[in-house]
Amino acid sequence: MAGTLSYKIQYQAGVETQVRRFCLDKEVSSSFAYLEEKLCHVFPQLRRQVFRIQWTDEEGDLVHVGNDEDLGIALAEMKGSLYKFIVKIFTQGKSKAATESSEIIHHGVECDGCEGKVVGFRYKCLVCEDFDLCGNCEASGHH
Repeated sequence: MAGTLSYKIQYQAGVETQVRRFCLDKEVSSSFAYLEEKLCHVFPQLRRQVFRIQWTDEEGDLVHVGNDEDLGIALAEMKGSLYKFIVKIFTQGKSKAATESSEIIHHGVECDGCEGKVVGFRYKCLVCEDFDLCGNCEASGHH
């Protein structure tokens, strides 16, 4: 299987968790659309759902994959021969506050914009050392 990449996918929907493994040809491995299609084939229940694909970076942060560029970065950053992703069902009808309250809290990380806690997505400056923003400050254009 020299021309393939191995994937391990953890599917999460509420309390249900499933883990599956599969391979993709290297030629299509960086195609986000192909990965989405493969996931819907492996987990047929995804066809009727809105879902999010994520991976855990070296700092332990969950990073969202939403296009070819995000997928390419994930594949380049992951170490080893097995590419691990998490697929979460995005529940329709949840309020933004309910969604944010169920997201991860980055303990020990303070927003450099408002000096508050960083909950949910953590925005890190790629140029400055130790500069983090919460979602609200990033959306407001701080930095």
